[in-house]
Amino acid sequence: VTVTSGYRSPALNRAVGGSPTSQHVAGEAADLTVAGHDAVRVFRHLLLRTPLLPTGQVIVYPDRDFVHVALPSRTYRVPTFCVHCPRLDLVYARVAGPSQLDALLAAAGHAGRQLRGTTGGE
Repeated sequence: VTVTSGYRSPALNRAVGGSPTSQHVAGEAADLTVAGHDAVRVFRHLLLRTPLLPTGQVIVYPDRDFVHVALPSRTYRVPTFCVHCPRLDLVYARVAGPSQLDALLAAAGHAGRQLRGTTGGE
């Protein structure tokens, strides 16, 4: 696992275009990649294992190939999984399970051929 972004100072958060309410500023979020696995596969793995992880917001950025994972917060008290891919008109689209993830990506015209790991099981 490689953490590509963890704590960010307010100045750095502004410089990278982060949300003013980003949990990165409080050290409560990380963006990560996993060698040998695309972001959708990592996201699917986390989605299947939510009871084991103390998470709030979990976002996959398929076009940028990373996953954002944040601790529970006032806004996201329970695990909340989203796909953010504006190119596919998916703007923080919530998903509740793997089949909904597959359906969402397929409906957006993105069956597994463009993003590895979007269809099938673990």
